[in-house]
Amino acid sequence: TAAEAAKLVKSGDWVDYTWCTNHPVELDKALAARQNELEDVKVRGGVTMWMPEIAKAEDAGDHFTWHSWHCSGIDRKIIAKGMGYFSPMRYSELPRFYRDGNAKVDVAMIQVTPMDKHGNFSYALASSHLADMLDAAKTVIVEVNENLPWVYGLTGCEINIKDVDMVVEGENPPVAPLGAGGA
Repeated sequence: TAAEAAKLVKSGDWVDYTWCTNHPVELDKALAARQNELEDVKVRGGVTMWMPEIAKAEDAGDHFTWHSWHCSGIDRKIIAKGMGYFSPMRYSELPRFYRDGNAKVDVAMIQVTPMDKHGNFSYALASSHLADMLDAAKTVIVEVNENLPWVYGLTGCEINIKDVDMVVEGENPPVAPLGAGGA
């Protein structure tokens, strides 16, 4: 369950929610439910499409700190709340940040497509730097969303079940659209 998977996060951990449409939904709710058990959990994401549950509580910043690689309107609202930061970078260099060890990842939580017959999950619409991020992660948790489309033809756009620590069946929310004006 998402609650069982969220128990892998410890105080002081770096948790990566990945990018854009791949932010976890059920895992985010489960991590937010553990708020009062945790301190100094640093959560990284970017181009955030909806307000994460971990950022909704009045005292969320006492437990979680949001780090955004690239700010959407949602990321800016989290930063304005006083619990987040923008980490400037050149997008093309982002995979290297993970490969070089400059971006630590204790726990990765990512939405993926259902597994194919070869044991692979697709990163769907937000492949970007995810292969390098997941290679750097100590623990990889995938949240399956049947509504995410499989993306073909790219290298580094899938993860095999043998490289995953936990699989959580999500509630299959629709793919998030970017709001008008990036809100």
